[in-house]
Amino acid sequence: MSLPEFVHNLLQAVFHEHHEQVTAICDDQGVVQQVWGAQDFLSEPLRAGASVSLSLPEFTTHDLREPLRLPVVSGREGYFYSLDYKSVHGGGVLLVRNQTDHVAELQQKQQMAHDLALMFRAQSRLMSHLQASHERLAETERHLSETNRLKSQFMANLAHELKTPLTAILGYAEMMGASSEPDREHASKIERSARQLMTLLENLLDQNLLNIATVELHDVPTALTNVMEDIKTIFMPIASRGQLAFHVRHGDLPVVTADDVRLRQILVNLVGNALKFTKQGSVRVEANYGDNLFQVDVIDTGPGIPMREQQRIFQPYQRLNPQSPGAGLGLAIVKQLVETMSGELSVRSVEGEGSTFMLRLPLLQVTSKTTETTRQGLIGIAEDDPDIRDLIAVVLADLGYCVEAFGDGLELCEWASNAKPDMVITDLNLPRMAGIELIMALRQLGHIFPIVVLSASSKSEDRRRAREAGCSLFLKKPVHMLHLVNEVDRLLESHS
Repeated sequence: MSLPEFVHNLLQAVFHEHHEQVTAICDDQGVVQQVWGAQDFLSEPLRAGASVSLSLPEFTTHDLREPLRLPVVSGREGYFYSLDYKSVHGGGVLLVRNQTDHVAELQQKQQMAHDLALMFRAQSRLMSHLQASHERLAETERHLSETNRLKSQFMANLAHELKTPLTAILGYAEMMGASSEPDREHASKIERSARQLMTLLENLLDQNLLNIATVELHDVPTALTNVMEDIKTIFMPIASRGQLAFHVRHGDLPVVTADDVRLRQILVNLVGNALKFTKQGSVRVEANYGDNLFQVDVIDTGPGIPMREQQRIFQPYQRLNPQSPGAGLGLAIVKQLVETMSGELSVRSVEGEGSTFMLRLPLLQVTSKTTETTRQGLIGIAEDDPDIRDLIAVVLADLGYCVEAFGDGLELCEWASNAKPDMVITDLNLPRMAGIELIMALRQLGHIFPIVVLSASSKSEDRRRAREAGCSLFLKKPVHMLHLVNEVDRLLESHS
């Protein structure tokens, strides 16, 4: 097979320097007649007059009457080519293309695909590990949440169990305080010690919650003079044991509206801290009142507080001395309580000379109303604790009220249906019929008289449920008997 000369010359011009492909004309025996293009990518170059199988082993056994197409063939070391052969009358046309770059690009893509597959598998393993870690973390969070719930429930139950007897102790101490000497002095000491115990209990609860902003304040008429004298009585023995001078100074202090328990808790923490860290010298407590502002300075001759630490001490779990007893929560609780009461607490200290903690609380002065008139009205009491039940009954009866007391809610409900009382005072935790059920039952029967809940529960949920059921007032144990009497008088007067 031969080509016309002008075609031969044209092909020669086109393919002579072409480095990407080789074009050859063969006869029917596979002998190369003519060849064009550079052949540096072939293991053996194609030569005119030589058999095509010498350069291209793929033709060794191939029938030249059949077409042949090979996409990728390995040539010289590192080179690749593709092969296309078509038979024509009297021979064939062979086209060999250099595919080295294409193969390299393909190999690069394959390597990238392989790398991506490895990355995907690694990512899948990582995602599996992350998912497992997330599930473990979620399980841990659920466990911690349940543990915290059980702890809070335990603390709430503990508070209820402790506050119930404290209510009786404080109430009877108040009654004894109205008697003659020396019982009055003994009763006063009992009451102060019981209130100190109540303050410690509130500290315990606050350490458990550490979210004072959610604690509701319960303002009652509070005699500031009595509060300061109680602080003196509580801490004087402690100061004496430590051979420290202890002074509580105050002028005439009024009766104000304040959360008595929280106020005492703040002062007990501040004074207790001062005595704990003062090893020699003195602790002074100076209080005064003016322009509806209660000001207390607690001054000690202790080691002082470095300037850089004076803000850190108000943060939870912070102690200047890691060996000091306690959890480092006292001042944090006090700080949050003071802020909840819209007050301020600051410290001024010189290292090596002592510290002064300055408390400022806005408290409104009130005028106590007393009356010697005999009260009138029928009051029903539902309280399962016999001591508290008898205490409330005695206090109200001494004032002239007619009182009927019951140990469970069902008894009171049945009695109220016939007796038509002027007021009901009930606990929440009652046998046979709980306090909430009792309130709902009384309201469903059409009774509109005031209902007072007296409970040791600190849960805002209990307070909300009681109000929704129809209670008129929710008081938290322990409650001052004077405060209870004032509220009973107020409710009956407004209802009449």
